[in-house]
Amino acid sequence: MPGAHLDQTQVTSFMVAATTAALGAGWKWLQGWQQHERLVAEGKASPVKRRDTGK
Repeated sequence: MPGAHLDQTQVTSFMVAATTAALGAGWKWLQGWQQHERLVAEGKASPVKRRDTGK
């Protein structure tokens, strides 16, 4: 990237931080979706409507 002078350690640290953030966000979404599915099964929430893909 022009103007960015990073050594290998800094690039590796950035990639580890980015991967950790992405995995954390995915984990949080999965937990929320599983909770939603449980609430739907218990009748405490309404199901999410599926989007029409036009196929």
